[in-house]
Amino acid sequence: MPLREVLAKVRDALSRASGLAVYLAGGTALNDADLATLQKLHKPVGGGLGLTNLDTLYVYNLHSLQGGQECTPTSGLACAGQTARGGTYQYLWFNGWRDNWVRHLVLDDLEEVKPGTFSNHNFASVSLGSVPARSARWRSGTRPTPGSPSSTCRTSPRSAATRSGATSTW
Repeated sequence: MPLREVLAKVRDALSRASGLAVYLAGGTALNDADLATLQKLHKPVGGGLGLTNLDTLYVYNLHSLQGGQECTPTSGLACAGQTARGGTYQYLWFNGWRDNWVRHLVLDDLEEVKPGTFSNHNFASVSLGSVPARSARWRSGTRPTPGSPSSTCRTSPRSAATRSGATSTW
């Protein structure tokens, strides 16, 4: 069953929650459609569920995540040909995280951050507990220092479920 259908069934509970904890039980990756579903939950149309109160996303057992698409002049993306200021890559990256609802992202089981995975986002905090510091710094620009405010959103699945108010095993 697609993730959007699962979340639509618990929409009422999610509408009262400030966060969402998703436990991947059927694998360790999200396909493009399911990742897009998570990124669009705040939108009232276009694949979203109109959940404007959510700000924290926990995804457990997620070991890999898609990288971004480079906005080259021939990419066909809305950002095509836009160049980045500084950094490793000449062009901006599109990855679906820009202008979405997630302010606090917890992906503590993620094993690698691919190029462009988290560029152009509005996150206030990110926790990537399993990603080696070298990989996270090289691929996403910065890595929270243990104990710093940006790394303190790490939490256990039980407390995540309690704090977020809604969980979904998928």
